[in-house]
Amino acid sequence: MLLRLLSRRSFANVVLGALTVGGTFAMLPAPAHAATAPKALTADLMVILASQTDAASADPSIAKLPALTAAPLKFYNTFKLLDRKGLPLEANKGVPYTVADGGPTLSLTLLEVIQEKDKDNKDKPPRYRVSAVLTSGKSSSTINIVASAGERVFVGGPSYKTGTLFFGVSVQ
Repeated sequence: MLLRLLSRRSFANVVLGALTVGGTFAMLPAPAHAATAPKALTADLMVILASQTDAASADPSIAKLPALTAAPLKFYNTFKLLDRKGLPLEANKGVPYTVADGGPTLSLTLLEVIQEKDKDNKDKPPRYRVSAVLTSGKSSSTINIVASAGERVFVGGPSYKTGTLFFGVSVQ
């Protein structure tokens, strides 16, 4: 077995990266440095109703959205923007959004601001880890999103009225 001496910091990172799994230790790389969350982050939320119809159409405000031609939205041909709003994000505090008319609820929670270094040891732009809990009726699903500022990620899938709901989340 090859051993090398670790600095105190490296040793601490390795020990902190150890995870107990079934009574044994699995060594994991140390996590990226978690930066302090900025005071004012906003989730730009788009709520889209997607459906498959005989006549394809899209609201003019979202017609040129690249995500409409990528999975999972590419399987639909009609898109209606139901709502767009900014939700304030705070670390470890859920912010709920409920679709009108008693539709599903999406709760967003900022879990972490991830600050990584490039190969020259310079800070890369931060990425954000956000928990999205989607509740529809008695079922609930949790999805963790990791994205850079301004990158929109779509989550969804619940049936609503005449189609399927998708929530586009972008941290600003």
